[in-house]
Amino acid sequence: MIPYADFPIRPSQHLTASRIYVLRSMDGGVSFEVPRFVADMPRAFPGGGVSFATDASIGKFSGRIYALWEDGDFGPELVAKSTEIKREESGERRGLAISYSTDNGRTWSVPRQLAKPGLGPAFMGCLAVAPNGTLGALWIQHEKYATDPQEYRAWFAASTDGGEAFTTPQALSSHISRPDRTRRDKVAYIRTRPRGGDYIGLAATANSVFHAVWSDARDGLFCTFHAPVRVSL
Repeated sequence: MIPYADFPIRPSQHLTASRIYVLRSMDGGVSFEVPRFVADMPRAFPGGGVSFATDASIGKFSGRIYALWEDGDFGPELVAKSTEIKREESGERRGLAISYSTDNGRTWSVPRQLAKPGLGPAFMGCLAVAPNGTLGALWIQHEKYATDPQEYRAWFAASTDGGEAFTTPQALSSHISRPDRTRRDKVAYIRTRPRGGDYIGLAATANSVFHAVWSDARDGLFCTFHAPVRVSL
């Protein structure tokens, strides 16, 4: 199974939103079926906001495939400016949605929302399934801010029932990521990536401990932070 996102890259195209699909091969990659639709993303550019994970355990939900993506219309959009195409951010809401497939990607469940209630937009979600069948989700989410849209923490939630319900989201960040504007603006790459780029990941070890990594600027400059997560069954 190969997942991908279909999105417009120029104003002349008729698409105004992104779509997520999967390609399935039943003969070891010799041939592929017609793409299977997973979900709509109601904005033109999906960025790095789609994650898939498969339950390879021998538990009740073995073989279940999960998809997590950034939901909502807020995000980058390609806009024609004279002879140039530029990216601008617009929209009102940005969160996370998750779905699963029990038939190897042919059909997908009704999406569920996943984020910490009462905070700002949620970004860059990623998934992992532990050997005991526990599903983990990691993402970054803005604080409930009034003036600075770049302050965020890393959050984690888990599901032990195949993605039907999740634990209350827990903050993995002990401090708020808050980049130093004066130092950040001197570096073009960081200046255009207020969350340090799409650097986030989640993996599970043989003992079913999750390991989360993310970009964090709590000390002014972005560094990579790590946190182990143990989920009680």
